[in-house]
Amino acid sequence: PAVFILQHRYNSENSNSNSTMGSIVQLTELALGLGQQVTPTEIEFKLTAGRLQVIRYDEKFFPPSTPNLVDSYFSSLKIPGLELSHISNPTRLYEFLQVFVAQKERRLVLSSQMPAGEDIIFVECMYKYDLPTHTPIGIELEGFPPRIQDISPTSPLYQKAYKGQFVHAITFLDGRPEFNKKTPGFTGFRVKQELEETMHLEGRSIVLKDLSSEGVNAAVTTKHSKRNDDSDEMFDLNNGGCPCCVIS
Repeated sequence: PAVFILQHRYNSENSNSNSTMGSIVQLTELALGLGQQVTPTEIEFKLTAGRLQVIRYDEKFFPPSTPNLVDSYFSSLKIPGLELSHISNPTRLYEFLQVFVAQKERRLVLSSQMPAGEDIIFVECMYKYDLPTHTPIGIELEGFPPRIQDISPTSPLYQKAYKGQFVHAITFLDGRPEFNKKTPGFTGFRVKQELEETMHLEGRSIVLKDLSSEGVNAAVTTKHSKRNDDSDEMFDLNNGGCPCCVIS
């Protein structure tokens, strides 16, 4: 029996020029069965230029209509309320698949093209969380680029995000531009202000990212090469947090 229910489609929409999440042309979406373990036996990835790429897969676990997946790139792992992308370690991807094994909906999205994105060599993982309406974000942010300094127990990101993560963007479904580092004044103060001012909107998401040690150092260097409106203090690189998010 097939492990995956396959959906294959093309996305020909042009990406937003202000977006740093990248654009995808051809997508193969795999719906993973409830409780289904996914290991390198079923599908195996390698790291290619900072992206995960399929090097082999066992055809008997897939429907007969499955196109050739070899050389496809990992695009994202979707579960309700969260989209994981830019994962740079195969082991970590399998760990996430295991963490969410009890989710009724897990979708593994592969792309025929290498997903675009800036500074991917520094990014170890991105987390796109859907945000509820009329709920304070409950996080303290500092600096440029914005970095989480504290998380309230009442925050919708409590036990999901962690102190030390960087904010990559705020996205909207109502057509307004993505709020990201290309936006003037993309500091911790402005990001929190934007989240407060748009609290009434549905379809908001916040994109957080884990950076490699080199990426953190580059971000700190960038922060101190630019003026910002909310902090002049150095980042505390030992300020809590684990190397990956904790999912409740």
